[in-house]
Amino acid sequence: MSNRDWQRVSQVLAVLLVVLVGVAAIVVVTRPSSGPGGPTPSPTLTALASAGRSPAPSGSPSPGASASPVPSPSDSTAPSPSPSIEPSASLSPSPEISPSPSSSASLTPTAPGVAIRFRALGFDSTSASPPVARTITFKTDGPGEVAAHMARTSAGNVRLCLARRNRTPTCAESNKIDLVDSTDAPGRSTWTVTGVGTDASSPSADLRIVFRSLTPSVTLDGFRLQGIQNPGYNGVEADLDVNSGTVHAEGTWDSPQIGWSATLTDPATSETLGNATGHGTDLLLDAAVTATTPRRVHLSLINTDPLADQSVILHAVINWP
Repeated sequence: MSNRDWQRVSQVLAVLLVVLVGVAAIVVVTRPSSGPGGPTPSPTLTALASAGRSPAPSGSPSPGASASPVPSPSDSTAPSPSPSIEPSASLSPSPEISPSPSSSASLTPTAPGVAIRFRALGFDSTSASPPVARTITFKTDGPGEVAAHMARTSAGNVRLCLARRNRTPTCAESNKIDLVDSTDAPGRSTWTVTGVGTDASSPSADLRIVFRSLTPSVTLDGFRLQGIQNPGYNGVEADLDVNSGTVHAEGTWDSPQIGWSATLTDPATSETLGNATGHGTDLLLDAAVTATTPRRVHLSLINTDPLADQSVILHAVINWP
């Protein structure tokens, strides 16, 4: 080859070299830097990696799926369960509201048992105008049972109810009834017993009320004072077990003025422990009792007139030691 030909070849090679160098420079400027393991992750993925993001599960889209939004770092860590609900024991009732292990312990009495028995007490029938219920109100001290026992009636049925104040009453309708309730209240509770006949007959029966009290007392309403010719409907005939002290009885009625007698006796000895009489619209008796053990006495509050010509309704209070 001649010198002229070599010069031409040299010129072509020089031009090609310049072109290659230019292309290489362009590639170097425009191409992202790469490491030995391949392309450098995008800034977003790098930020996630630096935040400690766990690798995507095998079923997750590959990083090349750029159309999928990239979760924020806060989504990569599952929130830990709240300590207040994580332990199963926190969902169980606390011991403070659990029922008492023994109901009998909450009913341990703190006052002695007392009783009053109304003998041959007459109840109004449906033929009375209007029928008036016999009502006995009393207070209990502390927890314990309360009961009202009506013996078999002379005839017909009675509706008898036992109720603690502001509570639903327990009632029964029959010719013989036993009602029992209880309270676990530590203080005083007020109770009522009511009774009225449910048919045209005029039933009478013994009625015994048992409760616990430190200062026994009953208040009577709706008891009739119709005269000695109306036994069962003439005031109060009641047995009490008393300790040493004073039996107190007082009563009032609206009208008319009547003769009355209030007497306290010992049925075992026929001893009269107290007696008062009068005429008017009220009565009063205070009788002293001496007893080393509970002593049974009988209290009588009656209209001494043969027959009242109108309805006489007694309101009375009886206290005993």
